[in-house]
Amino acid sequence: MRNLCGCVEVKQSTVAVVEKFGKHHKNLEAGRHYVPCICGYQVAGEVSLKIEQLDNIKCKVKTKENENVHVTAFLQYQAIRSYATKVFYSYSNPRKMIQDLMIHAIAAYAERHNFDELSVIEFSAGVVQIFKEDLFGSGYEVVKVKIVRIKPDKHLKNVLMETSDGQREVARQQLYAESARYRHKCIVEGWKNMGYGDNIDMIQKFQYIDALMHGGK
Repeated sequence: MRNLCGCVEVKQSTVAVVEKFGKHHKNLEAGRHYVPCICGYQVAGEVSLKIEQLDNIKCKVKTKENENVHVTAFLQYQAIRSYATKVFYSYSNPRKMIQDLMIHAIAAYAERHNFDELSVIEFSAGVVQIFKEDLFGSGYEVVKVKIVRIKPDKHLKNVLMETSDGQREVARQQLYAESARYRHKCIVEGWKNMGYGDNIDMIQKFQYIDALMHGGK
């Protein structure tokens, strides 16, 4: 933006804020304008309407079961043209304000769900809805929100690993039990075909030997 002898050129995707004797007078759209400084007019500043980006928002939040989770997010936002005056006079550090609102939205969504319910796609969609509500009336609008990474805290990660090991052990035991029942059934049927009938003593002896062979695994 240039100001030569009262001539002002406002760039594309920008709104210039003009004051008269220190008070807001009007906004200027892109193009060339005349602002007579001698009459108390001056360009106080400008508001960018371009899409702004925060691509590495990191925060630590708690889930519904009170577990800590590390979240990394990506955000695009922009100022609304009709709110240019409010944006210019209301925020000294709009990027910080937007980032804080984003973190609040992430935390608000996370605390409503358990860790195993936090998929990237659904997390992103849920945060967008909360973030839009928080932004309402601020003069900014959301363009894109994406949850890039959801990482469990070290304690939760260990618990999940232990749970997975436990599930594998349960599955192994179930598989062995089913296999043992099948073996018993085949042997009993073989005895019947050989004319031994339902020999309970033989069955119990076989089960005892089978338990000794496999019970420690």
